[in-house]
Amino acid sequence: MNGVLAQYEAALMHHLNYSAGGVMQDVGAGSPKGVPDNEGRGTRHQLAASLYVMGYENASAWGQLARELVYKEVTSQFTSIGGNWFAGPQRELEQLVASYDAVHSLFTREEAEGIERAFAGAAEYLSATKPREEDMASRAMNPAADRLGALGLIALTLPNHANASKWLADAVGEFKWMLANGVMEDGQWHEPSTRYHGRVLAAFIPFAYALREAGIMDAFNDIPEFKRFVGYYRLIQTPRDRTMGGCALTPALSDANWETVWEVTLGWVAGAYARTDPSYAAELWS
Repeated sequence: MNGVLAQYEAALMHHLNYSAGGVMQDVGAGSPKGVPDNEGRGTRHQLAASLYVMGYENASAWGQLARELVYKEVTSQFTSIGGNWFAGPQRELEQLVASYDAVHSLFTREEAEGIERAFAGAAEYLSATKPREEDMASRAMNPAADRLGALGLIALTLPNHANASKWLADAVGEFKWMLANGVMEDGQWHEPSTRYHGRVLAAFIPFAYALREAGIMDAFNDIPEFKRFVGYYRLIQTPRDRTMGGCALTPALSDANWETVWEVTLGWVAGAYARTDPSYAAELWS
């Protein structure tokens, strides 16, 4: 773990390029030309928040950096989160909620109220832009996973808001629907690219952890489609018929490409089964 945190520190100090969506970049200097700004910013506050919450060297300073970045980005950016490249605003909301949760104790009351007002406004927008029930194609696409993930995390972060229960019901309902209708019998996600499989899991897994911590549901163990989905994705990463000395070579499909950044989803989810199904957790780690 210390080795990973040391890499985070090196990236923030401009000593190591870091991948945010498969594009290596200096996260301290912002995004390179052609890459949406939210990618670099999201990586920066998440790395700083991680160093703070894990008590790494100079943790207080990293916590203050995360606090400054989160406050600036939330209060200046989310007056509108309309359509953008690759569901970027919804994805960044998921990242910002996670960082806010990690460093929330560092904010003044006034700052926290400003952030939570902005989150609530974003949640209202996300709630109002829910795909129509009959539009099954839009409901089962990877941007829909980011929408429900952001909405659900905001609802869990603001449990006393008057609309929190409505937001959470929307997110949980679509979460269950997407798993029931988007995961095939063998566990494969229906979209024709393994990049999209990883993108959906990257939205679902943090939301599933948050639901479990809140005592609402344990999607990892209670929804069979979710478990099959994770297991199938593990076989994409390390197929049984591997070549090239054990390397998994997955071809590009559709209009997307393969990026190893999605491998981290298996590390995230393996811990969810450590107690309930240790043999399955070991398979995911292998």
